[in-house]
Amino acid sequence: MGIETKKKNIMSLISSISDEKLIDEIEAKIVHLVPKLKNDDLQKYQTKIVDIFDLDQLKKDQNYVSPNLSDIEKLIAEADIQEPIDELLKMI
Repeated sequence: MGIETKKKNIMSLISSISDEKLIDEIEAKIVHLVPKLKNDDLQKYQTKIVDIFDLDQLKKDQNYVSPNLSDIEKLIAEADIQEPIDELLKMI
């Protein structure tokens, strides 16, 4: 059995556990087994899971600025698409 198969089996097993205490115990043991560097690498992928999705907050967090109409019209002009929409859809 290859290492990737072993990893998938372990992840599948852990995913099937619904007892939070058991998950905490497993986490505590894994933290001691994995070298410090690996644990730090995992930390950067952790995020907070929010209960309610807020699009406005997400836009603010990501500094999103929607394009204005003049920018969109400029892109349309630069694309200079001559084919009818029906032909373009057939190409998909």
